[in-house]
Amino acid sequence: MSDQVWFWKELGTLTALCGMVMLLFPLGLLLLGTPFFATLAGAPSAPKGATGRAWWGAAALFAGIPALTLFPFKDLGGRLPASALLPQSITNQLLVWAVLVGLISLALFTLWHVVSGRRAGSGPDDYGLTRGGRISLSEVGRAFLLAALVALAAYATLAASAALFTTDFRFWVFAVKPMNAGQARVAI
Repeated sequence: MSDQVWFWKELGTLTALCGMVMLLFPLGLLLLGTPFFATLAGAPSAPKGATGRAWWGAAALFAGIPALTLFPFKDLGGRLPASALLPQSITNQLLVWAVLVGLISLALFTLWHVVSGRRAGSGPDDYGLTRGGRISLSEVGRAFLLAALVALAAYATLAASAALFTTDFRFWVFAVKPMNAGQARVAI
């Protein structure tokens, strides 16, 4: 029994997984320091949201909704037949769950804004939807490019690990693995 190495392999791939996640933050910060992405950097608006008990209640609600709806919404997603567009049944279940939780959250946020947020003077600038009262498509494009570059760098570390060490980033059953051609097609 003392010659088993799986525990060390699990610790190594967990360390690699943590390293990939930790790469995202300094890389994003470095890219924001470049002249091209510098316009995206800036201090957020002063918060005008809930405070005290209202904040804690909202936090509990928004933490509880995903947990309470996981199994019922996954069951709904399980009714989706696998198809060329959505070929993975478990992924379809998670997709339905995520979309429905997002819609519920959006509805609750909209209700909060109508009831309370508007009175506090909150608007699109405070929610990060606009800057200076307007939407800049070039800024939106830069933000998407920044996100794509950071994600690409994380994926490059994963691909390099797979090529050099024939391993991926994982812990126990949660794994981040390089995509094969079929998975890349589905991801698009």
